[in-house]
Formats: sequence, C-alpha cells, structure tokens
Amino acid sequence: MALEPPGARPSSVAITSRALTLVVLSLATAVGVLAHSRLVFWLAAICMGLVVGPNEAASRSLFARFLPVHKRAELFGFEAFSEKISSLLPPIAYSAILVATGSHRLAMASAIPFFLLGLLLLALVNEKEGMALADRLTGQEALESAAPGEAVTA
Repeated sequence: MALEPPGARPSSVAITSRALTLVVLSLATAVGVLAHSRLVFWLAAICMGLVVGPNEAASRSLFARFLPVHKRAELFGFEAFSEKISSLLPPIAYSAILVATGSHRLAMASAIPFFLLGLLLLALVNEKEGMALADRLTGQEALESAAPGEAVTA
C-alpha cells in the first residue's frame, strides 16, 4: 500500500482505513484546538464526525478477523465491556487538564495522544498472524469437541 514504508508487511483495508482515520482524527483535533474562528472549529468537528463511524467499523472488522469462531460472542462481549472502561480515560484527562489550566483548548488537545497511541499500537498488529492463530484455535476447538470417529471440518 502507498502508506507503508518499503519492505513493510502488507496490511488490510481494515488496518489501513483505521490508521487513516486515526491520522485524520489527530489532525482535525489539532485544527480544532488551533482554530481562531467558529467556522474552522466546526469544519474540524464535522471532519472528525465523518471519520468516527468508519473508524469504529474498521476496528470491529479487524477485531472479528482475530477471533476463533467458537469464541466470537464471548470476546465481542468482552470487547464491549473493555471499550466502556477505556472510554473513561479521555474524559478524565480532559477534565483534569481543564481544572488544572482552565483552558478548553489544552483540554481538547488531550485527545491527540490517545489517537496517536492507537496508531502506534495499530502499527504493531500483524493481521496475517492474528488470523492464522484464530483459524488454528477454531480448528483445535473443532477437534476437541468432535465425537470419536466424527469427521471434522474447520
């Protein structure tokens, strides 16, 4: 892909689109923080709003690729729970910075490190290896749950 350095492992559409949305979210937040007019601020906010949905969709798609078939419901439930817990951190950071500085601009800028951390962690994801592991675990579960002599298709 065009966004990858030479020699990098190929990434999927889900990884590339997630990375792109995180970059857009970071840049739009920076533009919003630095905006000196309402128009620029609202244009940045609209830009952010346009990429949040695709970011969530790409995240769930990527996550689903790494799940063994027999564990999908359980792990999607855990993902929803952990998402709720982790969604507490940015508002806490925003509030702490606002209380400490009195500046909404600085508080709003506190979202940028969360986007960049997501981008950094995403760079560590090896989709091919994750999918292969999910396939192996799915096949292992099928073998373990099969009755003796039963044909297994995984």
